Amino acid sequence: MKSGKTPVIIIDETNYINNAILNDLKILFNCEMDSRDRTAVLLAGLPKPNSTLRLAIHELLYQRLVMNYNLEGMSKEEGRSYIHEKLKGAGCNQTLFHEAAVEAILNAADSPPHYQ
Repeated sequence: MKSGKTPVIIIDETNYINNAILNDLKILFNCEMDSRDRTAVLLAGLPKPNSTLRLAIHELLYQRLVMNYNLEGMSKEEGRSYIHEKLKGAGCNQTLFHEAAVEAILNAADSPPHYQ
Protein backbone atom coordinates (compact mmCIF):
# COMPACT_ATOMS: atom_id res chain seq x y z
CA MET A 1 0.00 0.00 0.00
CA LYS A 2 1.28 3.47 -0.77
CA SER A 3 0.56 4.73 2.74
CA GLY A 4 2.53 1.89 4.30
CA LYS A 5 -0.51 0.86 6.33
CA THR A 6 -1.94 -2.64 6.35
CA PRO A 7 -5.74 -2.84 6.15
CA VAL A 8 -7.30 -5.07 8.79
CA ILE A 9 -10.62 -6.88 8.40
CA ILE A 10 -12.10 -8.15 11.68
CA ILE A 11 -14.79 -10.81 11.51
CA ASP A 12 -16.35 -11.42 14.91
CA GLU A 13 -18.67 -14.25 15.98
CA THR A 14 -16.96 -16.63 13.55
CA ASN A 15 -18.37 -19.52 15.55
CA TYR A 16 -21.54 -18.87 13.49
CA ILE A 17 -19.76 -18.68 10.13
CA ASN A 18 -20.83 -21.21 7.50
CA ASN A 19 -18.77 -23.25 5.05
CA ALA A 20 -19.67 -21.04 2.08
CA ILE A 21 -18.19 -17.96 3.77
CA LEU A 22 -15.08 -19.90 4.78
CA ASN A 23 -14.72 -20.94 1.15
CA ASP A 24 -14.99 -17.28 0.10
CA LEU A 25 -12.23 -16.42 2.57
CA LYS A 26 -10.07 -19.16 1.07
CA ILE A 27 -10.56 -17.59 -2.37
CA LEU A 28 -9.73 -14.16 -0.94
CA PHE A 29 -6.53 -15.55 0.58
CA ASN A 30 -5.64 -17.19 -2.76
CA CYS A 31 -5.81 -13.74 -4.38
CA GLU A 32 -3.87 -12.20 -1.50
CA MET A 33 -1.02 -14.69 -1.96
CA ASP A 34 -0.34 -13.17 -5.39
CA SER A 35 -0.54 -9.58 -4.16
CA ARG A 36 2.09 -7.39 -2.52
CA ASP A 37 -0.66 -5.29 -0.93
CA ARG A 38 -1.58 -7.65 1.90
CA THR A 39 -4.62 -7.43 4.12
CA ALA A 40 -4.74 -8.81 7.65
CA VAL A 41 -7.90 -10.75 8.48
CA LEU A 42 -8.72 -11.42 12.13
CA LEU A 43 -11.27 -14.15 12.84
CA ALA A 44 -12.66 -13.95 16.38
CA GLY A 45 -15.16 -16.20 18.08
CA LEU A 46 -15.72 -19.02 20.52
CA PRO A 47 -13.46 -22.10 20.22
CA LYS A 48 -15.56 -23.66 17.45
CA PRO A 49 -13.73 -21.86 14.58
CA ASN A 50 -10.50 -23.68 15.45
CA SER A 51 -12.10 -27.11 15.17
CA THR A 52 -14.04 -26.09 12.03
CA LEU A 53 -10.92 -24.77 10.31
CA ARG A 54 -9.11 -28.04 11.03
CA LEU A 55 -11.62 -30.04 8.97
CA ALA A 56 -10.23 -31.43 5.71
CA ILE A 57 -12.65 -29.29 3.66
CA HIS A 58 -10.93 -26.13 5.01
CA GLU A 59 -7.34 -27.39 4.89
CA LEU A 60 -6.24 -24.84 2.26
CA LEU A 61 -7.62 -21.95 4.31
CA TYR A 62 -6.08 -23.30 7.54
CA GLN A 63 -2.68 -23.57 5.84
CA ARG A 64 -2.81 -19.85 5.02
CA LEU A 65 -3.25 -18.81 8.64
CA VAL A 66 -0.21 -16.94 9.84
CA MET A 67 -1.18 -17.06 13.50
CA ASN A 68 -3.73 -18.95 15.54
CA TYR A 69 -4.24 -17.92 19.15
CA ASN A 70 -6.71 -19.21 21.69
CA LEU A 71 -7.56 -16.90 24.61
CA GLU A 72 -8.37 -18.57 27.89
CA GLY A 73 -11.03 -17.22 30.21
CA MET A 74 -10.36 -15.17 33.32
CA SER A 75 -9.99 -16.69 36.76
CA LYS A 76 -12.63 -15.69 39.30
CA GLU A 77 -10.18 -13.32 40.98
CA GLU A 78 -9.38 -11.69 37.61
CA GLY A 79 -13.12 -11.40 36.91
CA ARG A 80 -13.77 -9.86 40.32
CA SER A 81 -10.95 -7.35 39.76
CA TYR A 82 -12.25 -6.60 36.24
CA ILE A 83 -15.75 -5.81 37.54
CA HIS A 84 -14.40 -3.53 40.28
CA GLU A 85 -12.00 -1.71 37.92
CA LYS A 86 -14.74 -1.11 35.33
CA LEU A 87 -17.05 0.30 37.98
CA LYS A 88 -14.24 2.47 39.31
CA GLY A 89 -13.48 3.67 35.75
CA ALA A 90 -17.14 4.61 35.38
CA GLY A 91 -16.87 6.80 38.47
CA CYS A 92 -18.52 4.41 40.93
CA ASN A 93 -16.69 4.70 44.25
CA GLN A 94 -19.12 2.71 46.38
CA THR A 95 -19.99 -0.96 46.65
CA LEU A 96 -22.60 -1.51 43.95
CA PHE A 97 -22.94 -5.31 44.10
CA HIS A 98 -23.05 -7.58 47.13
CA GLU A 99 -20.34 -10.26 47.01
CA ALA A 100 -23.04 -12.89 46.32
CA ALA A 101 -24.11 -10.95 43.21
CA VAL A 102 -20.51 -10.73 41.95
CA GLU A 103 -20.15 -14.47 42.56
CA ALA A 104 -23.37 -15.12 40.59
CA ILE A 105 -22.05 -13.00 37.70
CA LEU A 106 -18.74 -14.87 37.70
CA ASN A 107 -20.49 -18.26 37.85
CA ALA A 108 -22.76 -17.31 34.94
CA ALA A 109 -19.78 -16.09 32.92
CA ASP A 110 -17.95 -19.36 33.60
CA SER A 111 -20.84 -21.51 32.35
CA PRO A 112 -20.74 -22.67 28.73
CA PRO A 113 -23.14 -20.76 26.46
CA HIS A 114 -26.52 -22.32 25.73
CA TYR A 115 -27.41 -22.27 22.04
CA GLN A 116 -30.92 -22.60 20.74
